[in-house]
Amino acid sequence: VSWTSPAGRVLLAGLGAVLRPLLARAAKELAYVEYNQNLAPREYSAAGFRARLDICNATLEGMDSLRGVSLEGDDKDHVNMTSAMGTLTSTAVVDAAVNFRGAGLESPTMRARFVVVCRLDGLKVTTRWHCPLRTQAARELIGGYRDGGEAPTPAAVGLKVTGARAAVGRARVSLQSKSPGRGADPEQAGFLWRLLNDVIADQLKEALEEEVAASVLEGIQEAEKAWAVALKTARGDGAGG
Repeated sequence: VSWTSPAGRVLLAGLGAVLRPLLARAAKELAYVEYNQNLAPREYSAAGFRARLDICNATLEGMDSLRGVSLEGDDKDHVNMTSAMGTLTSTAVVDAAVNFRGAGLESPTMRARFVVVCRLDGLKVTTRWHCPLRTQAARELIGGYRDGGEAPTPAAVGLKVTGARAAVGRARVSLQSKSPGRGADPEQAGFLWRLLNDVIADQLKEALEEEVAASVLEGIQEAEKAWAVALKTARGDGAGG
């Protein structure tokens, strides 16, 4: 069955009915996320200087703001589900180290710490699902749910999430506070902020795209386990046999 055929489109609609509750369950648990570990260091080079940005104590709020879900077939055994979200808000501490270069010379390292707020607009998360389920049994399960029956879990119809990626349309960063590195001139922090604020927005955007994708993937896997347990309990399967 081709995904673009009438039968394929019906199957995709049924898959959407199965997957949307799972995504909503996962998103609810991701309404506020704290990344206690340092995010991956970011390196940036431009004419005349290079910078290293260490991002830590990041938080992310708003991943429960789902605004739409769409499915499309990929190859014969996979489908992609894309979810749009509202504006997300992140806070983070950014430690910046900058060296200036010219005429074969390099300046001593200039350092500053910034506490920033970043607003992420136009976030879309795409999850990829292994979907070897175009069988009569799978069609019956999905059809039964669409006709008002009990919602099957994705695992029950052979679906398994295999990956996730996130893309942010625009990142807007603003400064909460700044401080110079140890022993540095206080004016240095202001100078480095003016130099780096666009770089920080771009690098924080990339770092958070990676973290959002990982969080959504983990959240879906945990939500699927919780859903399966809840269904077993509701049916009495876990009540001592």
